Amino acid sequence: MTEKTPLYSWYALALLMVIYVLNFLDRTIIYILFPLIKKEMEFSDTQLALLGTTSFVIFYTILGIPFGRIADRGSRSKIIAIGVIIWSLFSGLTAFANDFWTLFACRLMVGVGEATLGPAAISLLADYFPAARRATVTSIYSMGIAIGAGMAALLGGSLSQFGWRTAFMLIGFPGILFGVLAFVLKEPARTTAAANDVNYS
Repeated sequence: MTEKTPLYSWYALALLMVIYVLNFLDRTIIYILFPLIKKEMEFSDTQLALLGTTSFVIFYTILGIPFGRIADRGSRSKIIAIGVIIWSLFSGLTAFANDFWTLFACRLMVGVGEATLGPAAISLLADYFPAARRATVTSIYSMGIAIGAGMAALLGGSLSQFGWRTAFMLIGFPGILFGVLAFVLKEPARTTAAANDVNYS
């Protein structure tokens, strides 16, 4: 018989999934807005490619492992919170970029912030839920990928009529609120494979 899961664990799952949605929304929206950015900034296709992949991937990839090690030893909720605030802030600040390198730096910092989420969120969820529910929980959390990408297409297209700068401000800055919510998220006790009880510090 599967043990009863505390309601707070489901709240944590919902919050982390929404944050994952924001993660993919912030990283994907730039592709929808590329035509407007290219027209205003007169960027080449090479510059767009650098903005869309290189600027984000450099630190997102490199920092994944060290952030994972930090999550193994420190407060995972605080790591996530700092990451959300960083990527949301710089996603919003993208709206104020006036040249290629400023835009590149903003997207790079989005990658830095988003690199914190994956390791810490999976670790948190493993401790919030008993082993019997973890596959289901991971599936629900992973829905954020598709939802975020879909919202990027929907919102990017809708907000583009107000300009790409406005789109970045409206999509980026509100994410800071979810960073604050993550900051006050209770840190569950770390469990072993044999310990499935959820205890909160």
